[in-house]
Amino acid sequence: MSKLRGVEVLYTVAVFVVFTSFFHNVIAAESGGAETSLKIPSVKIEGISDKIFSDAFAVIEKCKLQGNPKQNFPRPFFSPGGRYAKSWWECDSSLILGAYKWADWNFAQDSLLNFETAMRADGRVPHCGYINRINIPIFGADGKFKYKIGADGKVLEYNGNPQCETAYLELDKCTQMPKLFDIAAGIVRGTSDDKYAERIYNLLKNYFGWWCANRYDAKTGLFWAVFEETFRPTPHRFDPKKKTIDPTEAGYAAVDTNMELARACECLAEMAKRLGKAEDEKKYLAKKSEILSAVEKHLWNETRGAYFSFWLGDGKFDDVLSATTFIAMRFGSAAPARKEKLLKLMTDPSEFNWGVRPLTSVSMKDAVFTEKRGTYFPSAWDGSVWTFHNEAVVRALADAGERELSAELAYSTVKTFADAGFCEFVSPSDGAANGVRDYGWSAAQCVQLVIERLFGIDIDMRARRIFIRPNFPKSLKGTAASIDNLQLPGDMKLSVNVDIGDSVGITAELTTPNGKSTVTGVDSLEISF
Repeated sequence: MSKLRGVEVLYTVAVFVVFTSFFHNVIAAESGGAETSLKIPSVKIEGISDKIFSDAFAVIEKCKLQGNPKQNFPRPFFSPGGRYAKSWWECDSSLILGAYKWADWNFAQDSLLNFETAMRADGRVPHCGYINRINIPIFGADGKFKYKIGADGKVLEYNGNPQCETAYLELDKCTQMPKLFDIAAGIVRGTSDDKYAERIYNLLKNYFGWWCANRYDAKTGLFWAVFEETFRPTPHRFDPKKKTIDPTEAGYAAVDTNMELARACECLAEMAKRLGKAEDEKKYLAKKSEILSAVEKHLWNETRGAYFSFWLGDGKFDDVLSATTFIAMRFGSAAPARKEKLLKLMTDPSEFNWGVRPLTSVSMKDAVFTEKRGTYFPSAWDGSVWTFHNEAVVRALADAGERELSAELAYSTVKTFADAGFCEFVSPSDGAANGVRDYGWSAAQCVQLVIERLFGIDIDMRARRIFIRPNFPKSLKGTAASIDNLQLPGDMKLSVNVDIGDSVGITAELTTPNGKSTVTGVDSLEISF
């Protein structure tokens, strides 16, 4: 067994227990659902059910909960859904707001403020509402029980593992993949209130400060991650000298985490510019460039022709070829020759299933590739299809100038998960639904892909501008698509009709408190209000 495979024993069970036994049994039924009356937009796209938004928002509504002061989330919020208990999570609770804003901007802006009260004094946003030291059973690679670790770090039960006398895993020192920056930036663009914008700016500035103080490697300029600060969640390595499980020792510099933090810098720079903070804007743009340069320098594996996460402690690449490699094309930062290699790899059906279904989470040729079925287990990140990876790659392809590929992947992701009922993850071979059946972030990311990627809609309330730049796959040429009753801030709503061809004809109707106006254009529109 390789060193990496051996330590995955620890990562596998940590994820499994945290996501099932602890949350499912301990926190169930602590909060009641939050009441709402939504104005849900309708959408028509060839090949996708007309009920996609009503179905998606029905899933999201099931995830909505009243505020829970015990979890430092006093305002209404979203849980992941299904059996993942009634707690907030950094990723899930922010990602769902990214979609929900298009139905209720006021709710999204208010709920986002929960992260202020949840933030620790050092700027860390916790992994979720309930994380502390917990009893973690550890299993061997053969699936047999080995030992159990107690809350004090001592082994409670032991079964033939001579390495371990005491060990612990502290999740209360972790956060999650920092999606909060991107989601918050989108919500802030929907308000002209600079006081609110500055409040969120300070929240994000403190959060980024925590990453710099606790996850930054000055030698490489990279950030490292533990547990679900990256997806594939990182192994936690057993340290035989300290006889502890110390996730900070190895330093796992993950591709997706570093690209997300580059996006964090971009978001902070955008907000700083809005607020007249020129020095901060300059600082965050410089930091973004530093991260992207470090990714290019340290995470490209020339031998294998792709970006790989990197173990800083060992000075070695991770050996798993993950779909996160394609996220390195964000911001158009991948060198041209590298981009071409990535595109060839991505569109090879034998690698990531291109053209059959959305991208698998790891290459189908990788030794760890697994088609997990049924209830979630960590191996679901070793091959199953998730919206999480695919939405990120959709963005990366668009940034890299590959709009046709971006549109194809966005459409495939939306159709696949809509057909599967917005489940947690999908089987790559047949598209079967697996995991939680009503999974909040799957529904939310599909909503965002439709509105923000396929229809290409964005709004800047402070600049009083609406931007529309549709991007549909070539397979829909000769068809029409429409979205109606899309809620915008300021008691406005938008309807857009698109004729898809070699060029795209756009008709947009904007309704404001002062009346209606219709604007037409080709390929893109910018509407002032």
